Amino acid sequence: MMKFSFVVLLAIVGCTTQKTVIGPDGTKHKLIECAKVEECYKKAHDLCGTYKIVDSHKISDPNNYAQTEILIKCENDK
Repeated sequence: MMKFSFVVLLAIVGCTTQKTVIGPDGTKHKLIECAKVEECYKKAHDLCGTYKIVDSHKISDPNNYAQTEILIKCENDK
């Protein structure tokens, strides 16, 4: 059972996720979370093509696993 839990944890931790949020200017932005910043940039490009980074930072969970979050604004979203 422990081996299965570890595999599930790796699958969850390794994912790049995104959600639409309201940014500081009141318009739609994308919040992307990933294990490596390069993954965030790739996801941003896949979602928007051209984008502007509004904010970025690293976060840690209780197990000290670091994630990166970037908040972006797609250039084609007006």
